[in-house]
Amino acid sequence: MGALALLLLLVGITPASAAPSLLTLDLPAQDLEHALHAYSRATGMAVLVDRELTRG
Repeated sequence: MGALALLLLLVGITPASAAPSLLTLDLPAQDLEHALHAYSRATGMAVLVDRELTRG
């Protein structure tokens, strides 16, 4: 879950000129691969990751 939290933190970084926005997600505990798919569906943002990193 630490990797997912780090990913969500990094994805949230935007240029200073961009208007800040707030998005609340309620994703259940799950393996990283499924969590990233759920995050992608919920945000409409593509998440690209090496499949080796999602294997548990």
